[in-house]
Amino acid sequence: MNEIELMAKLEKELPLTTEEQAWLDAKLSAQGVSVVRELPSEDVSLAWRSQLNQRLIAMQPKAKRRPWLFVGGLTATVAGSMLMLTLMRTPTVTSVPTGSIESDIVASHELMVQQASAGLFVSTGDNSIDADVLEWVEGQEDSL
Repeated sequence: MNEIELMAKLEKELPLTTEEQAWLDAKLSAQGVSVVRELPSEDVSLAWRSQLNQRLIAMQPKAKRRPWLFVGGLTATVAGSMLMLTLMRTPTVTSVPTGSIESDIVASHELMVQQASAGLFVSTGDNSIDADVLEWVEGQEDSL
């Protein structure tokens, strides 16, 4: 068997006979041990990985830190001021024309509130119930 013919078969990727395969395996196993022993034994340097990592970190955009404390404080401040605005808001009072029944009712209410806040109670009239006024009469459904 010729080594040149075998190399030509390998280059052309032609099938090998059983005898050629056995001869090739024997040659490779005999040379494989010596080839591995001839390799220089050196420690693998990982410096190139470190440099690559540093370059990749430098290429990445800086992460924007969000001021969560500031946003939380601002939210709490806005919520508190809205609460205070709601609680402190005074209702608007519409003016009532003087001399009408509405103005008399409002005046009476204001007087009673002032008296109640001072701890006074003044009777505004007779508290007795007029039974004639409260009596139901048939046929007055539509009179209201």
